[in-house]
Amino acid sequence: MLDVINASIYKTEYINKLKQIAQEHFKAQDIRISPLKLLLGSIFAKGITSYDQKGPIKTATFTSIANYLEDFNLAQEVITIEM
Repeated sequence: MLDVINASIYKTEYINKLKQIAQEHFKAQDIRISPLKLLLGSIFAKGITSYDQKGPIKTATFTSIANYLEDFNLAQEVITIEM
């Protein structure tokens, strides 16, 4: 989702450029997961991987994306629904 948002903002589809932009400007959410769980998850589900991670595992969440858009004045309004 973050790549799609940044592709629209920065008018680029080059994944390396999008990753660079995210690394320079986006504050991702830390994910705490044991290496064993990550290994087991990757065995059972193809989409579970950390190949694009350097250091601690982090991800984009709806809240971290909303914060990013607000920090750079890229959103007119952010609505959060808490349950």
